[in-house]
Amino acid sequence: MAYCETKNDPHQDREATLKTFVEALAKDIFILGPIDKVTFPAEQPYDRKNGIRVAFDDPDYIYGIQDYVKLAKGFGLIVSDMTSVRDTHLNVLGASCVTFHFRVSGESKEVFGKALKLHRSGPACTIWIQPEGVARKMWVPQDNRWRAATITCSRQYIIDSLKIGRSDLATQFSWLKNEIHDEFFVRSLPMTTEMIRATLDLVECNYKGELRRFYCHAKAMELMCAGIDSLLSNSDETEHQSVHLSAKDAEKIEQAKSILNLEFKDPPTLVRLASRVGLNRNKLAHGFKYIFGVPPMEYCFGLRMEMARDILRDGEDSIAIVADAVGYSEPGSLTKAFKAYFGSLPSDVRRGSKTEVGEVTKTGDGFS
Repeated sequence: MAYCETKNDPHQDREATLKTFVEALAKDIFILGPIDKVTFPAEQPYDRKNGIRVAFDDPDYIYGIQDYVKLAKGFGLIVSDMTSVRDTHLNVLGASCVTFHFRVSGESKEVFGKALKLHRSGPACTIWIQPEGVARKMWVPQDNRWRAATITCSRQYIIDSLKIGRSDLATQFSWLKNEIHDEFFVRSLPMTTEMIRATLDLVECNYKGELRRFYCHAKAMELMCAGIDSLLSNSDETEHQSVHLSAKDAEKIEQAKSILNLEFKDPPTLVRLASRVGLNRNKLAHGFKYIFGVPPMEYCFGLRMEMARDILRDGEDSIAIVADAVGYSEPGSLTKAFKAYFGSLPSDVRRGSKTEVGEVTKTGDGFS
């Protein structure tokens, strides 16, 4: 959309035109702040035909910036660096496009459709297709800084750009054929260090004008390629063809996650967990990974490691006591699992090592 020049009230017409531009662009792209709360900084980093920066400056609600960038036909980008001061509830309608969301920091709870629930906290990578007109409800907690890059594009843009043929559409790219009007395709994926760096490059970009749009285009392509590669490498053809979840299935998988959150110290076996929530083993295993990005037992292992790290940071308990608190009978078993998960020893946390123990470098089986 091009801006219109008028001879009446330049400021008023400029505000109206910019708001129309943002509303049109935001229709297909994730937006954190409501349109009626935005202002438009006089100094813009983009050429008027390609992008716009909007600012939120409500000390009682949201403050920060979002950049909306039109990269090509059917290909858009939003870059966010915002902080929610109080709890925020949003309703976002879908437009049947493919969305790649890369979040370095920020927390949200979201409901896709009728029952598919996600609790996401950065770093996080999520890819979804939201049917046109179907709502995605989102809750953002207070005191929450949100740094993210969100890419949206049409399915046809991906198909044409990657020259995807019919055989691939029937197998590894079958998710692009999601034509059921009231169901979502949603996949949570690991946020790699390369994704984090590329996202921060966009948030911290200092270029202006056409050079900035060119840079954003390159980084958006880099992120989209990384997301697609992760999606393909984390799912084989069988999984793509076999995962079909109803709203009731999604509720049962959410129930399974709640059970693991409570019983991670001594978790039920996958067979027992499936029986408790009323699903067969394969549907639970594939469905859990489909929604949350990791298998059920790997998710549970992560909970144990995160709790072990928190206890080590906050207290003076011995490694043996920490091991028992997270379900390990021997301190050596915890040490081995902790090293596999974080790449550091439990004693590094206790000593206050200069190396930050918090970024997962490897996941292992680590179960005992």
